[in-house]
Amino acid sequence: MAKPKTIIHVGLHKTGSTLLQALWALMPEVNLSKEYSIKTCYRLRDVIWGNTTEDFGFPEGLPVFDGPAKVDDAFSVFSAENLSNPCLKPFTRERFDLYYRYTPQIFGQMAPGDASVLALVREPISWIRSMHKQHIHEGGSQTLQKFVASNADALAYILSLTPMLGPWAERYGKGNIVVLPYELMRERKADFYRALNKYLGLPPNAFDQDVRLNVSVSDEEAELMRMTSRMMQLFLRNIPMSPSVADQFQKNSSVISGFLRNELQKDGVSRMNRLAKHMALEFNSDLRLPDGLRRAIEEQFLPTVEELGKEFKPYLPRYRAALADACAD
Repeated sequence: MAKPKTIIHVGLHKTGSTLLQALWALMPEVNLSKEYSIKTCYRLRDVIWGNTTEDFGFPEGLPVFDGPAKVDDAFSVFSAENLSNPCLKPFTRERFDLYYRYTPQIFGQMAPGDASVLALVREPISWIRSMHKQHIHEGGSQTLQKFVASNADALAYILSLTPMLGPWAERYGKGNIVVLPYELMRERKADFYRALNKYLGLPPNAFDQDVRLNVSVSDEEAELMRMTSRMMQLFLRNIPMSPSVADQFQKNSSVISGFLRNELQKDGVSRMNRLAKHMALEFNSDLRLPDGLRRAIEEQFLPTVEELGKEFKPYLPRYRAALADACAD
């Protein structure tokens, strides 16, 4: 049976979306919609979260696709990882449910007819840690435990998977929902690309190039970034300055944070990498899961991915072991 020529990639965050988007942009058989899709999600989020008084409307003055496909009958790929996570704060289940309900309807207008929906998920504890690092990359200064405690409800709801995937299954059919393990892409790229061909029909030979983007930083390097952000925030709060100077300092602090991240994402031998290792920062990287988050992983996430097929079979023992470690006293 022929696969749909339209694919909607819904994330999750921190599961290789940047890599996939870069690879799809290189494929002559793919017409990629990244910027338009992401901005569409932002517009819907702003309406639901009350960040704007305007009604929802599609982005204006922006092409739907990032560039023209190079072959006839190309795949149309709409890719936006924020389809799975509009924002962590402020979290309410009602807003998330509205967002999850309306995104398939809106993207159904962009991609009428049949479509496959692709989601990548990863071992939940490593995903939570990666989300914390993203918080630091964006200038946040919460410790891992404080980040988890303050975002536990949102993290649990995202990891439940069904609230997000259910409306897509209603729109395009459960048989067109494809969920793959991030670890397969990270550890066995050739098998991952064969899975994309098997489940989505994408040509497997189009992924020969190893595009390495958005490189992760180590725990020590992330802690250096977190402490830097924390010191900047303390400086802003405690040193008297005019509003204009404070605004300029805030802008500069974002530049410094970005510079730190870029340096740390190099090859591991930059001065910043050496500084992080030399400082030998002592910080508590242990993670204690709130009960609601633990239950979401144990009772919803794990049974859902187990049901989704054989691609997860090699990874489920790892998922369960990581959860057991995080729940151990």
